[in-house]
This record gives sequence, C-alpha cells and structure tokens, in this order.
Amino acid sequence: MKFLYTSILLLFFIPAFADDECESNLRKAKALIDSKSPFADASTILGLVLPCAEKGLAEAEHYMGLLHLNGIAVKQDNQKAFNYIQRAANKDFNKSQYNLGRMYKYGVGCKVDFEKSIYWFKKASENGNQKAAYSLGYMYFKGFAVPQDYQKAIYWFKQSEYAMSKYYLGVCYYFGYGVAANEDRALEILGNSNIPNSQSLVSYIKTNRKLAIESSINEILYSEASDSSYIEPEAITTTTEVILPNLNNIDTTAILGEWSGKLVQYDWSGKNIERIVPISIAFDADSIGLTMNLQLEGNSTTSKVQFQDGSLIIKEPMSFTMEKLYSGTPEESSLTYRLLSLNFMEYTLSNTTYFIAQLDTYIDEWTEYGEPMSIILKSGESGVNEEDELLMALAAQKEEFIKLYPVPFSNHITIQYDLEAEAKIHLEFLSLLDYKRLSITNDEWQNAGMHTITVTKDIPSLKKGLYIVRLRVGDKLYTRTVIKDN
Repeated sequence: MKFLYTSILLLFFIPAFADDECESNLRKAKALIDSKSPFADASTILGLVLPCAEKGLAEAEHYMGLLHLNGIAVKQDNQKAFNYIQRAANKDFNKSQYNLGRMYKYGVGCKVDFEKSIYWFKKASENGNQKAAYSLGYMYFKGFAVPQDYQKAIYWFKQSEYAMSKYYLGVCYYFGYGVAANEDRALEILGNSNIPNSQSLVSYIKTNRKLAIESSINEILYSEASDSSYIEPEAITTTTEVILPNLNNIDTTAILGEWSGKLVQYDWSGKNIERIVPISIAFDADSIGLTMNLQLEGNSTTSKVQFQDGSLIIKEPMSFTMEKLYSGTPEESSLTYRLLSLNFMEYTLSNTTYFIAQLDTYIDEWTEYGEPMSIILKSGESGVNEEDELLMALAAQKEEFIKLYPVPFSNHITIQYDLEAEAKIHLEFLSLLDYKRLSITNDEWQNAGMHTITVTKDIPSLKKGLYIVRLRVGDKLYTRTVIKDN
C-alpha cells in the first residue's frame, strides 16, 4: 500500500507539460546527457524526462529506457529499460528501434531473438539510423547470428554513413571480400572516413603489406618443389570421424611426440587463406594426463589437454599472439587468441600420417570467437612441405555447425544450428570441471531449418570455467567449447 500511495502522489505532482515545453525540456536533457559528465545532474535529467515520458512522447520514453538501462537517477532495471525502449520503437523512433535490436541481440530485458533483432535493425535503418545499418553489415561480415555473407554485408555498409561502415567497406574493396578487389576504390572510401581505423588501413595499403603476405602464401602453395599435382585424391584416407557411438576414437598414443607444420588463417568466410605461419606442437603423457606444448612465431606455451568427443580440449589457460594482418587500431598491432579446443582429424597420405585440426579460439578483447584457423601437422622436424596444396584443401575451414552467443556466457546462452533435414536431436552441456551434464533437449524430433534455443534455467548456477556444448543429430555428434565467466 505504501508503494501504491507513493506512486499516486508522484503521478499527482508531475506537471502536465505542454508538447512545446516537453520539446524544450528534452533538448535540455539531451544536452546534459551528451555532456558525458559523471551525471551529477542525474535527478535534473529525470525531472525533465519523466513527465514527457508519462505523456507518451517517444523521445522521452527512449531517454527513460536509457536511464533505467544505465541506472542513472533510477535503480538499474533491464526490464523497465526494455519496456520504455520498446514503446518508443513502436512509435517509429529510430534510436529506440536500433537499441531494441541490440537488446534482442544480446538478451537485455528480453530473451535473445535474432529474428526480432534483425527486424528492428532493418526498421531503424529504413528510418535513417546509420548505426543500425552498420550493425547488420557487421553481423553478415562475420557471420554473427546469420549465415556469413560478404555481399549482404556490403549492401548494409553502403546504406550507412557511419564511419565504421566506411572502414569495413574499405576492407571489403581492398581485400576483395564479396566484391572485386579495388585498391583505388578502397582508398577513396577510407578517405571519407576520418577515424583512426580507416587511417591505419590506409597506411597498411600504402606500405603494400598485402602483396608481401600474398607472395608468401603463393610461395608455399605453388612452389616448384611441390609435386602435389601428381597426388591422387584417392590416396587420402580419413582414419577418424566422430560418429556415434564411437566418440573417442583418436588413439592418444598415436599423437605423442613432436609434430611440425603450418597454421592457416582464413578470412571470415572460411574459404580464402589469409596467412600461413610455421607451427610446432609436442605432446607428452605422464601419470596426470596429456600435455601439449605449442610454439608459434618464437613463443612457447604449455597446457594440460584431453580428448573429448574427437576434440582436443585445452584444460588450462593457453594463448598465442600474432601480428594483425591489418589493424583498425594503430596502437594495437597484434591480437591474442585464447585457444579453447582443436577438432582433430587424422589423415594418411602416401603412407605418411598427418593430423589436421580446426582451432576454436576466443579473443577476450572482442568478446568474440576468433577468425577461422586450421593447423596441419606432420611427425618430426621436416614438417609439411611436399603436399601443401592438397593438404590446404583438406584443411579448408568448415563453418561451425554450432553457434553460441554471447561468449563468454553468464546468466544465459543462446545456441543456434541449421538442420539440413528432419532429425532427432539431443542437446546438452558437459562441464570440464566435474563432468556433470545439463540436458537441454532429450531425443527430440526437429524439422529442417535454423533452430535457436536460449537457455536460462540452471545456467546462473553453473560454475565458472570451460564447458562443451554437445549436439547429437541422428548418429553424428557436434561439439563447441565455450567459457562461463562468472
């Protein structure tokens, strides 16, 4: 009763502002918000905005949503923030439409819903919001919650005058992502985007580093010493495959010892090789388990590892750093990748054993999975040299069957996958801390098409650490490693 009485008093004393007075007050509130002060005048902002929001003005509702979202002058409340912003979005206020798209994308005040996220980003873009068009372009560029598609990314980047859209459009034209490579066009676009990201890429272009990298790749792939053109594809046999019920059919003893080879980094489509660097890995077993030592570009790192469902899971923190191919931030010339797992396949070629693995990496700086990468390993010090072109084809990055958002996860996680045909599926979490399983769906028939499942029940109670998402589709098993951060 006391809360109801207070609420009635509050509504009674809110002055009934005229529309023109609201316009004046919202301008004042916007000026205070845009000042980026520590919001010492937070109560003043609330006093200017709340009466207009109660009248149903979209811009005021939008500001009230932001106040609740950030806990400014009011208690932080994602649900109230969502409600205010949704009301304003339904009144065609494009900033709220953009923010509503972000809330659906990340599950803020609502369940994650990628279809609704994309819907609201498109609505906001149609109403002139430049960041919304950029967000769509970024999602397609990296394949975030949508199938990776450079051409669709370019379409949305072109709809936006936002500086980061110009930057990514310049990237696409320079590297030939989804469009014919055109250095002059890239420089023209970047010249109209006066931000450090674009200036850094212009510097990269003018030093012609791309040519040096491409020459290095071509030297490896098409060396005169290579005789790969004489190797018949039929000579290759795959000796490991994750087909139920035989889940752990990599022979641990077969991988012991020293291996050398190449790390292959792809673009976001997973189809074009962007970099090839030497790598060496040594495996050693003791009474405790399996240890892996990785050496890359002069740096060495070691971790305890274990095989699980055909993947090599990194049990302890393990990272490697590589120079950026191109940097959007001049002060950051390298990226650190946290290695989560390696999806191993064993091949026999010309009576020689090779291990080819796809890497699952995570970039803390981006709070995203890293670009597609594979490694090709051959026993001994000689490494991979004679069959490079064919082995690169075998190592070609396949799109991850399971997509997870957000990474790392905390109170909820969204799992997305695309079924080619109707199938019986079983989805579960496996903890690498205590090997407990959390079943999400149990032998459930699902139709062909894209499926998105957001899990909230029991997720907050899970301990911090590494988890494997295991998805059984018929007699095939797909896995993805993910981190819970708190």
